[in-house]
Amino acid sequence: NYIVKNKRNLAITFMFLSFCFNLKSQNMELGLLGGVGVTSLYGDYSLNNEPKIGYAIGINFKYIKDKLSFGTNVLYERKGDMYQIDVTTPSDPDNSIGTADVSRNFNYLTIPILIGYRFGSQRKIGVNLGPYSSFLISQNTVTEFNSEKSELDDSQSWQNYDFGITSSIDYQIGITDYLNLSIEGRYNIGITDILQVENTDWTFKNQSLLFLVGINYLIK
Repeated sequence: NYIVKNKRNLAITFMFLSFCFNLKSQNMELGLLGGVGVTSLYGDYSLNNEPKIGYAIGINFKYIKDKLSFGTNVLYERKGDMYQIDVTTPSDPDNSIGTADVSRNFNYLTIPILIGYRFGSQRKIGVNLGPYSSFLISQNTVTEFNSEKSELDDSQSWQNYDFGITSSIDYQIGITDYLNLSIEGRYNIGITDILQVENTDWTFKNQSLLFLVGINYLIK
C-alpha cells in the first residue's frame, strides 16, 4: 500500500545518504548548486494547464571512482503549474464575467540518488540517472482576477510525498586543483500521483526541467 511504499523509499534514500557520508574522503566532491527551469503537472485531468518557472537550490555530495560516480543532493525545490478559470457571479453561474489566472506552488525538500558515468580523457562530461524522493514542505494556490490576488493554503489536498526519476547531463570546468564549476541540465518526472482528494478520477504528477550551476570542492 501507499504507506509501505513510502517507508521503503525513505529507507532506501537514507541508507544511501549514510553510505555517502562514510565513503573515503579522497574520492569526494562537496558543493553548492542551484538554478531555474520550467515545471508543470501532468496526468489525467480536464484542466488546460501550462508550465511555470521553478527553481532549486541546495547542497551536493558525490563519490567518484574512475569514470563512475555515485551522488546525491539535498534541495529546496519549487514546483507547480498555471491555468485559467472562468469567473461567474453567484446569481448567474452560466454567465462568465472574466478569466482568472491560477498558479499552484509546491515547495519540496528533494533528495535524488544519482549514478553517473563520465566521458573523455579529462572526464568533463557526465550523464546521471536515478530515483528521487520529495517531501512536501508547503503548498499554496494563488488566484489573480482584475489585478487582485488571493492566496489559499491547499496542502491538505496533496500528498506529503513524491517519488520519481531524475536524469541529467553535466559539464565540469576546473577552476583550481580543488575547485570546479558544474553546469547541468536535469529532467525530473514524477511517478507518484500527488493528488489527495477522494471521489475523483483525476491524477496529477510532477515534472520539471532544470538548468543548474554548481561549485564543488574536491577532497583528495
